[in-house]
Amino acid sequence: MTIEFAGENPCVVLYDQEGNAVSAVSYWNANFSVAGPGKALFLLIGHGGQFQGRLFSEANAPVEFFKGLNQHFLGFEVVEWASIRPQPARFEAGWIGEDYRLTCSHIDGAIDVTWRDFGDPRMLSQRSIDFGKVAGRSYEISSVIIGSTTGVIDVDGKTLPGSVQTPYGALPRSAFLAFCETWSRL
Repeated sequence: MTIEFAGENPCVVLYDQEGNAVSAVSYWNANFSVAGPGKALFLLIGHGGQFQGRLFSEANAPVEFFKGLNQHFLGFEVVEWASIRPQPARFEAGWIGEDYRLTCSHIDGAIDVTWRDFGDPRMLSQRSIDFGKVAGRSYEISSVIIGSTTGVIDVDGKTLPGSVQTPYGALPRSAFLAFCETWSRL
């Protein structure tokens, strides 16, 4: 096995009352990756069943590498990420009281994401065989996952609609913190 990514990947996917994804954020913070360290944020905003994707990253972040991992996640597969150019941004993340908050500051404004009301942390380890339907691209993925019953996404001061769903694929909720995440290529 070869470790290809080590870092964090917290996420919020919000759903309407009919169970349709309406907005989402996936944040990648690579302390190490085969493409180098760096940070990026994938933002989805839904309008009438269509999604607009926006991408923000630090200078020299391994954005193409992140795109390859993120584009296959539940909710994020609706956008062709390969064609989206990242906008330069700065990131701050950490605990504020009992909430975890991420701020992505960019030239036109800011995206603030807040996770609150947490469950117990748990270790999640899984194998993803033929990841992204690519034969031979298989990973062992391990993370410390902390599910959150509340996830809020604010874009330039406006709160995006939707609420957290239970479950989210193999995860307990569609808002979660993923720390100590490691992707090892099988």
